[in-house]
Amino acid sequence: MDGMAFKAASKIGFKMTKYMPGKLRPKFLEVLRYKLLYRLFSRKMLLEQSRFKGKTVLLAGPARTLSDDLSPWSADDFDLVVKMNNGLWVDLPFGTGNSQRCDVLFHSLTDDIPAVTSAALAAADVRCLVHRTTGKGRFPITLWAARSWGTENRVVRIVDPDSYRKLTKRLEGASPTTGLVCLDFLLKSGAKKVVIAGFTFFQTKYQDGYDERDQTDQDTVQRVKSLSHHDPDKEREVVARLVAEARKAGTEVVLGPCVETALQGRLIDNQDLVS
Repeated sequence: MDGMAFKAASKIGFKMTKYMPGKLRPKFLEVLRYKLLYRLFSRKMLLEQSRFKGKTVLLAGPARTLSDDLSPWSADDFDLVVKMNNGLWVDLPFGTGNSQRCDVLFHSLTDDIPAVTSAALAAADVRCLVHRTTGKGRFPITLWAARSWGTENRVVRIVDPDSYRKLTKRLEGASPTTGLVCLDFLLKSGAKKVVIAGFTFFQTKYQDGYDERDQTDQDTVQRVKSLSHHDPDKEREVVARLVAEARKAGTEVVLGPCVETALQGRLIDNQDLVS
């Protein structure tokens, strides 16, 4: 978002800092203003498929199995490395050594996870921050993020909220995870190769340093089940279809061994791990 856009937004009477995560949500008049903001500026901020077209892309998920999925790879094998949410703070455990690299970060910008910081974005050399927004009502947060973290070398983008709604429908009403939104976009982006690592559909706990709420795999299974927010089984089915569709369209999709095990509906156990 350039300076002219922010000046235009200000003339409409919006103070972007008012809509930082954690602030009170708007009332009726503000909702109308949100829609106007979205109409004026959203098209310029949509994530471009051209960023990924013809590229070899790694999508690194948060599961504890990530190191096993990445053991054959190095950071230099990829044109783009994509991470999500708290992945910003965690090194990637490649077989050749750890790497902070994160070219593209998908983030929900919600209050329930550690906030993004300029220092962390710079340390990981993030070039594109993608706000995984659920709808037009959260678009002012996208604009706030652009003003806070957009630089000459870093852009802030969104995935079209229609994609989120379509995924929700495919999940029969369950909320798509940030990982699913990211996968859906990448597998349709025209990328030459997409390598998927670190996804077990909540069969396992997160990798160390990502989220310390769960101490065991069973903790994760029970927590997700009790929240009833996501549907891991439905999400696994949707991902399997997306992978099949992408392969049919000509994208080479490489699944980490633990991702493939989970995608087939088989339980992850220590015998599945190579380390």
